[in-house]
Amino acid sequence: MDVSKFEQWLKEGVGRAKEGPIGSIFDSAVGTVVDGFMYVQNYTKDHADSVIHSDAVQRNEFELCLLILAAEVVRAEHPVRPEEVKYIRNFFIQNFGKKNIESRMDFLNTILEKEFSVRKIALQIKKIKSHAIRLQLVHFMFAIAEADGDISPKETNVIQLISSHLGISNKDYKSIHAMFIGSTAIASVDMNTYYTILEVDSKASDEEVKKAYRRMAKKFHPDRVSTLGEDVQKAAQVKFQKLLEAYEMVKKERGIAQ
Repeated sequence: MDVSKFEQWLKEGVGRAKEGPIGSIFDSAVGTVVDGFMYVQNYTKDHADSVIHSDAVQRNEFELCLLILAAEVVRAEHPVRPEEVKYIRNFFIQNFGKKNIESRMDFLNTILEKEFSVRKIALQIKKIKSHAIRLQLVHFMFAIAEADGDISPKETNVIQLISSHLGISNKDYKSIHAMFIGSTAIASVDMNTYYTILEVDSKASDEEVKKAYRRMAKKFHPDRVSTLGEDVQKAAQVKFQKLLEAYEMVKKERGIAQ
């Protein structure tokens, strides 16, 4: 592999993802140590902390984690088809632009050929990434699975398993999954879907529905992933918009005043 394609990751570093099982995958995919690679372990503690928490490194961590999880999602359907990799490529271009796309796809193709414990990967992500960022990873996994026009039961099962290892509650998982119902051929949308997105029972009072929306709006707000860049924040807006749509539909059905 041409490691020069990984100039951004090699110069800026990948933070805490350089350690543990994710670091092993990265080292194996990129190859041996090259000049200029920022090994966080080689820094003093104060400098290491500043590197780890820089926005650039946070973004690199996020992309690296997303690519590994995306590989596991597409591998749910064996064998992996070239068009599925193309869908991921298009997804990354649509959400993150064309910059560094070749190196990201080279990395994806490499890790698709490797065996790894998704449980260990997810547990490391749980340790190093915030809850809001992990929620966004789950949303992106569904978006990637949907890229071919359908989310298969096998892909759903893989995403649910990964979500549980990420420390995502079943309610949060179901809420995000429900956001994709009706957007493809999964099923037609009914009112129960909107209640699932809001994480509230259909028999709840109007006041409970309002409280649920406020709680979910805080949890899913795009500003909670702002450190990852404007493009990720913009993509997170899609999740937030689905929440708002669900709330508007429930208010309309119940006749709740604005």
